[in-house]
Amino acid sequence: MPRLSVIIPVFNVEKYLRGCLDSILSQSFDDIEVICVDDGSTDHSFDILKEYALTDKRVHVLKQANGYAGVARNNGLKLATGEYVHFMDADDLLYGPDVYERIFAALKKYDFSNVIRFKAEAFDCATEKKVDDDLYEGHFLKFNKIYDCSDVKVLEYFLLSSSVVPWLGFVRRDFIIQNQLEFNDLYCCNDRSFFVSSVLAAQKVLLVDVLAVKHRVNNRVSLVGRRDLHFDCDLKSLDVVQKFLEKYHFSPEVCRCVYAVEAANPFGFFCKYLNSSPQSYHIYCQMREFVQKLNIRFYRPVMEYLWYWHWVRDIKLSLFFPSKIGYWLIKKNIIHFFQRFLCVERKYCTKTFYCLWLPVFKFKTKDNFQKMYVLGIPVLKLK
Repeated sequence: MPRLSVIIPVFNVEKYLRGCLDSILSQSFDDIEVICVDDGSTDHSFDILKEYALTDKRVHVLKQANGYAGVARNNGLKLATGEYVHFMDADDLLYGPDVYERIFAALKKYDFSNVIRFKAEAFDCATEKKVDDDLYEGHFLKFNKIYDCSDVKVLEYFLLSSSVVPWLGFVRRDFIIQNQLEFNDLYCCNDRSFFVSSVLAAQKVLLVDVLAVKHRVNNRVSLVGRRDLHFDCDLKSLDVVQKFLEKYHFSPEVCRCVYAVEAANPFGFFCKYLNSSPQSYHIYCQMREFVQKLNIRFYRPVMEYLWYWHWVRDIKLSLFFPSKIGYWLIKKNIIHFFQRFLCVERKYCTKTFYCLWLPVFKFKTKDNFQKMYVLGIPVLKLK
């Protein structure tokens, strides 16, 4: 049995695939198997995989109909025999020939198993220049440390400070099997539920100070590069996480923490794509529907600690307008302008509702008396 199974979903990456495989197969730590799952590629990716399988017995190749990366990783797991699993992306590289050796040295030092995380650096496909990313580089976390996520405050901080990507860590294979962990089958966002469920099941996570992966960004061929075309996956991923929380009966505190953090993800991409994607109006319409049916029973009584809170308010206010008008008001930042400059915003609380009262219409009567119409928007209903 090898110490490590490296599982790589492959889809139309002939340009980068050799570099990825060479960086793995040239590692000084060679007690590995490499399982490549071709996800219905239409270029020469599968031919490249067969070539490597013929020249290196550690390489195993599986071909499937196009079902996306999550399904490919699950199928790769079925063939894996290693003690640990590392999920790599086919367009990424390992950061030097001794990456695996240093990670396993840290494992031996800390005598730790189950879930291990490390660091990565991002670089632009077109310019080849480094792109700063606080989560990949772990700027908000302490390394060579074990985080005990059984403490809800630690869990909250760890989830907010970590990237969910699977190539940023090792997971013990027996642990995956025992806890029935798997990736979802969404086009993208298939890793968020896997990361959350593995952290909750393990409770303790080891962070090792190893710069392990060189990750490509702005690759329009990759799943992430076309994410704006599949924005609904971010919303569906939240449903997957919610079902997992309900299935295993986690405490209300854990559920609120995880749900609140995961709900931030769609708002983050909403902000990113609002002024940069041709799909921005379609994304806005999806966010309107999402905000209307947010599972608010998982929310904390006070949500202001989350950076995306003002987007919840703005989108809720936009619901009072036809979708195209609401989209225009949000895109031009006029709704936020209304809230800050045309209204006197105040909060009203009872034991049942946490509300925002937004005066949005103001006019003078025949008697020159100023009247104001106020919209009360309940944004949180407590049990």
